[in-house]
Amino acid sequence: MNNREKVRRAFSPLAADPETVNAVMAAASARPQRRPVRRALRTVMVAAMIVLLLTGSAYAAVRVASPNQAWNVTKQELARMQEIGLLPAQVDSGESANMILESNAQNEGEYWYGRIFPHCYVIDCGGSGYHLNLNVDIQTGKITRLAVSTRGANYSDIVPDGMTVGRCCAMLAEYWGFGGYTILGDDGTMQDKLLTDFAGAGYITVFFAGDQSGVPMYIQLEGFTAGEEISLLIGTNHLVG
Repeated sequence: MNNREKVRRAFSPLAADPETVNAVMAAASARPQRRPVRRALRTVMVAAMIVLLLTGSAYAAVRVASPNQAWNVTKQELARMQEIGLLPAQVDSGESANMILESNAQNEGEYWYGRIFPHCYVIDCGGSGYHLNLNVDIQTGKITRLAVSTRGANYSDIVPDGMTVGRCCAMLAEYWGFGGYTILGDDGTMQDKLLTDFAGAGYITVFFAGDQSGVPMYIQLEGFTAGEEISLLIGTNHLVG
């Protein structure tokens, strides 16, 4: 393998455009100058370009870098949840967000079972009678916490018809990129039960393979004010902590 191939292989994983990589390769393989000062200057220039490449790749890993981008990603991710069948198609995030706040990474210790909350944007939005409040991870762009509520007596307004506990957990594992899940207290019968069977009965505690070790997530359906308002809560930051 010649030097040109080695440089190309070294920089291939970085998120840099081809022209920049070619510039580094050209500078690295340029014919050596006889004058020490020029040789030293060429070395400094190549080193500077490498630093720029490394810095650029780090920034490229951040999917959400501004409130406007957070809102666009929110709409994309909600549409993704609807596409895989996790949310009903009628759930509406509205034309614009009511509130977008940036939240730095936090480690809440034992209060949240040691969960480390990633740097995220907190979005409050809604339309067509729906209210949504959620967190979007700035690195992955994934929704890590979702609360959906609406006024109505039918849980099908916030949960797809026929949604079982096992299917909901499997969809969440797929969405978050986890390898599987374990439902706390499952006696072998919970998988096939409808999620609506647990409405108003407390939260379902789920451990996902690949998530932070020993730290749960939650699924909860609730009805308030004699059934006038119903809500679905999924993910982290649950009230029980």
